[in-house]
Amino acid sequence: MATTTIQTCVYWNTAKRRKFCAIEPSLKSGATIAKKKPELLAEVALAAQKRDHVKHVTLTTGTTSTPDKGIDHLMEIACALKEATGLLIHAQFEPPEDIRMIDRLSDSVDTVGIYVETFDREVLKYVAPCKAEIPFQHYVDAWKRSVDIFGDSQVSSWKGSHHRVPFHFKYGRFTPSSTLTAMKWL
Repeated sequence: MATTTIQTCVYWNTAKRRKFCAIEPSLKSGATIAKKKPELLAEVALAAQKRDHVKHVTLTTGTTSTPDKGIDHLMEIACALKEATGLLIHAQFEPPEDIRMIDRLSDSVDTVGIYVETFDREVLKYVAPCKAEIPFQHYVDAWKRSVDIFGDSQVSSWKGSHHRVPFHFKYGRFTPSSTLTAMKWL
């Protein structure tokens, strides 16, 4: 099961929005609601678990204008889902201004995705100007913090054509733990 918990994005009506983002058209078409309620999603997840044998949930969020970037609402949703179902939960978000805010997810979320879209900063400036404004080191710091919280290979990002790249730390050095190790990413 997967859902976007906040179906709006602070960057949507700006030149900074991601070129490929489709977060708001589904809202405008009436296919979804702007902000999903924890109790509603818990009910849906419980039904999906019983009826369809769902084993995990992916929660995403549009980026908010608040310093947490949407993490607080993800936490509310994840807590409700975990309490109602015990399902494994993966949450995706933009790194918050204060990376310690990621800690708020530790009791309810099992894995996280903090997606940089591409490690090529020039490509990033074109396809996701909002993300290009975030210093790359801030992503690295968010990934490191997340690995400390969630564990090795429980934190992911995306590279280029959306190959999932899980991260871990070994001997104090930050490295990708996949077959994409040979890529030039730093």
